[in-house]
Amino acid sequence: QNNAATTFTTTGGSGASQTTTFKGNLTSPQENEQRYAFYPSGLTILGTTATVDYSSQGGTLNDVQQRAVMCASGTYQTAGTSLGTFTNAGAILRLQLTFATNISIKKVVLMAKGLVNKNTLTYSGTTASWSDTPTKGSMSATLTTPQAFQANTPGYIYMAAIPQTGLNSVTIVATTESGEEYSGQLSATKVHFDKGNVHTLTMSNLTNKINYTGSESSMGIEPIDIDGDGTYEIMTAENLKWLQQNSSLTTGKSYKLMKNVEIASGVVWFQIGMYTDPFDGDFDGNKKTVSGFNPGYYKFYSGFFGVVGTYGGTVL
Repeated sequence: QNNAATTFTTTGGSGASQTTTFKGNLTSPQENEQRYAFYPSGLTILGTTATVDYSSQGGTLNDVQQRAVMCASGTYQTAGTSLGTFTNAGAILRLQLTFATNISIKKVVLMAKGLVNKNTLTYSGTTASWSDTPTKGSMSATLTTPQAFQANTPGYIYMAAIPQTGLNSVTIVATTESGEEYSGQLSATKVHFDKGNVHTLTMSNLTNKINYTGSESSMGIEPIDIDGDGTYEIMTAENLKWLQQNSSLTTGKSYKLMKNVEIASGVVWFQIGMYTDPFDGDFDGNKKTVSGFNPGYYKFYSGFFGVVGTYGGTVL
């Protein structure tokens, strides 16, 4: 009543399928008055709105626990009030990461085209809706204590996420204590984060360089702006493949190569930008190198870039 918070203790029950009784004292309860119970207790609550910060996480289960926003509600009855079942309004992500060498990870960034990182949740009964805040495109977890990964052995980072569907270009970037970045992309498209569920995202191809093998998907995966500075970061071979196939969509956009590129032996490079499909964006090579370049048999437009600047493109 009047948004008063009351501390209760619980008795009995354990596990997901058990029933727990809350015991405590209510101040002047009214018959049929709506009651809400929220978990965790440290949430900032105003009325039926909970504020949750997803912008910077710790990557551990304990940290996820503080963002696993759960709610139950019921109407007060003198004879006994049932709050029903607690449900998690958010999603939990279990990032399964595998590296080729022993490594210690300090930070993990999850990126996806269209990913939304909102921070306020409103309940109506036990139905939750998220407020409208800008699309971020990425969410991060910075570990207080760097996490060690053994070579070729899966390890796990945990994150809480807002429920959303149809995400594309899902990329994970893991940063070591020294600042070296390892990244990879999910082969799956239209990834869903459903409320109340734990989603395992398996990434076994995280590398500190871009390995272009020629086996990339036919259209690649569009680069995204990781940090919101207006530049689209090229992190994977799939990003390069997208530039090869979609140069006409680059007009007025800026791209930055984030890693050295290694083209597999015998693989013919298909140039970025053709006469009929020029590259008209801005490309920053960022002092990275490309090795194994093989232009094949092309007589014209046979460089790493083919045609640049029909409408104002640049390569640095």
